[in-house]
Amino acid sequence: YQSRNSIMYKRIFYLIISISLLFISNDSFNPSHLSQSQSIAWSQKFSLLEWEIVNLPQKWFFMLSSGLSNTEFKEKSSLENIDGYIELSKRVNKYEKLLESSGNKYFTSSTTSEIREHTEMLKSKRDSARLIAEYSIEEEITNKLKSFGVKNNMGFVFPPVDIRLQRIPKVLVTSPRSEIRMLDSVLINPEISLKERDQIENTLFKAYGTSALVDDLAGVATYPLLVDDQQNLRRILQTSVHEWFHSYFFFKPLGWNYWSSSEMTTLNETVCTLLGEEIGDLIYFDLYKTDEHGLIDSKLNYDNEQLFNIMRSTRIEVDDLLSKGETDSAEQLMKETWWELRLGGYRIRKLNQAYFAFRGRYGNSPASISNIGDQVNMLRSNSVELKSFVSMVSEISDYDEFLETLNRNQ
Repeated sequence: YQSRNSIMYKRIFYLIISISLLFISNDSFNPSHLSQSQSIAWSQKFSLLEWEIVNLPQKWFFMLSSGLSNTEFKEKSSLENIDGYIELSKRVNKYEKLLESSGNKYFTSSTTSEIREHTEMLKSKRDSARLIAEYSIEEEITNKLKSFGVKNNMGFVFPPVDIRLQRIPKVLVTSPRSEIRMLDSVLINPEISLKERDQIENTLFKAYGTSALVDDLAGVATYPLLVDDQQNLRRILQTSVHEWFHSYFFFKPLGWNYWSSSEMTTLNETVCTLLGEEIGDLIYFDLYKTDEHGLIDSKLNYDNEQLFNIMRSTRIEVDDLLSKGETDSAEQLMKETWWELRLGGYRIRKLNQAYFAFRGRYGNSPASISNIGDQVNMLRSNSVELKSFVSMVSEISDYDEFLETLNRNQ
């Protein structure tokens, strides 16, 4: 149940966000200020401003129409609302891929027409179910955060939990070939084909000698929070909480200093990952009340030890080769590792410097060689309450301060 104050609180927050977007958008085309990545991928660039203009009003209308009456939401449980949407979304995606890959090669025109008609019907059902599923997830996360005391003095969770379930943009990341260091990142149209991904990456490689990768994302810390609806429920919950904490830390020293150093970037991402897994799994468990649906220890982010060991050892060896100026040898090693992983069933699209630069920002990732993952886990283990852990890390401004906090809490 949402109180009158809670709904008004959300409406005011949406209004502030809407007005702010008019002043902070950087989507306008200005050739003199485009990076190499932006210039190459401009035709595929994902516009956050356009996305916000489309999605924020939908939230407004939903809140205004639902008001204080939530009888529609009580017809089904949260789990039924969310699972129903996920199933519809995945079915739509399968039909769309079937139509795209087959065309008229295997179907008659009448069969293709029937499939398109059925797909449109499923899309209509999916779109009708989306807002209720989002509302259900938002309520589950909000209630869990409140139960841990992660709320302001007025008793509200700030910023309000607000997500958008859909196919989300890809990200184009670049790194120098001579070292693993992220140069740039650009959000890319989610509909981009594999051929178009390769074209962008190859163009950047040939034109600028840059390692590039158009990678997949699970979520984006926009507002509403963008969450990939092709994930399973457990991952959707983890991603939603992860991205919400990015919004939460945006108002704290930890988030203010996200870009101040590579260590602070990794610290932010690692903390959000840990909290996303811990709280997301608790919500998942509450929804099912059993572990028969695959709930595992949230600390086991990479449950395949072989994958973790191969990736971690490759990263260490690549860094060593690059430090010696042996770029070609490092790239050959990554190609060989990629083949080994593919043959082992791990569908990693491309393994290069850009992959390690992007994925390596997450301290618990096998693509990382940072100690921050273990350090964050240790700090969380030494914090009895989740609220105290969140309060501690939110006030950290630099990596040295984090180490001091860690030492004090051992």
